[in-house]
Amino acid sequence: MSSAFVTIIIFCLIYVCSGNRYVNNRPVIGIVARKTSSRVLATIGSSVVVASYVKFIETGGARVVVIKEGQPYEYYLRIFNSINGVFMQGGSIKDARLMKSEYARVAKIMLDLAIESNKNGDYFPIWGTCLGFQVLASLVAGKNIRLGGFDAVNRAIPLVIGQDFNTSRMFNVMSTPADLLEAVTTENITYHNNEKGITNWMFKQHGLDELFKVVTVNTDRKGLEYISSIEAIDYPFYAVQWHPEKTMYEWNRYQNPNIPRTTNAIRIAQHLANFFASEARKSSHTFKSEEEELPHLISNIQPIFTGGNLTTYELCYFLERHQGVSP
Repeated sequence: MSSAFVTIIIFCLIYVCSGNRYVNNRPVIGIVARKTSSRVLATIGSSVVVASYVKFIETGGARVVVIKEGQPYEYYLRIFNSINGVFMQGGSIKDARLMKSEYARVAKIMLDLAIESNKNGDYFPIWGTCLGFQVLASLVAGKNIRLGGFDAVNRAIPLVIGQDFNTSRMFNVMSTPADLLEAVTTENITYHNNEKGITNWMFKQHGLDELFKVVTVNTDRKGLEYISSIEAIDYPFYAVQWHPEKTMYEWNRYQNPNIPRTTNAIRIAQHLANFFASEARKSSHTFKSEEEELPHLISNIQPIFTGGNLTTYELCYFLERHQGVSP
């Protein structure tokens, strides 16, 4: 038996035993759209996807489709079976209608499908940022559990190591440079912009510790502690209360003057974008054909500049643009 053949056999055994039996190098991630929350954005369109989240996903080498609101269950099942991950974007929804919102309804459908899919060995990741974090946690709890009264708006701070940081996948010590791990816990390179949050007490009181582990925590200006990063114990589900996407893609110096722009701030944001895209590459879902896939890509929608004095967002995609509004 030749040495070359033996090498091939060994490589194949390592590949199979590692569990990496499928790598999708054309991942597609769906972003759940939400109703426009600001009066300014509402004059442009009724349903929005913020472009910085799209760019965050694209930074990792994935493409984006919009998961629309107000659709029948069959639509969401078809989309779920065609994409490789779900991203729950940030924004603002009032407490009184958080769990009754269309955003939460769609997120729950996707979460339920993802849990069932992963239980059956069909790998499927989910990511939530800010509002996405709060909705994901509330869906698992079965009620709105986000607490108001935090003063963590427009802050650049380090992350504080949580009880499960050392076993984290998104900050894995084997795949994250040591100097970057040190930087994210010692330098002001993570951007927080929240008035609502979830405390450790709430996390345990509502049984979230049965599904998630606490990766990082933070305190607001008043010294109140909130959970800032979580990931599921047995599923590829991740959520952050802070904003890696703003570091790279939101430039409004008047409304977001404290967004960190240092090299390490960019590096940690890029690291998480790469990480989530790598999780999506483990999913084998796909559209039936390229002809079916292309109309769903967000590239079909012309983004509108909403920066300057309009909003905190540089660019937005509007799914239902009001008549007379042009790019």
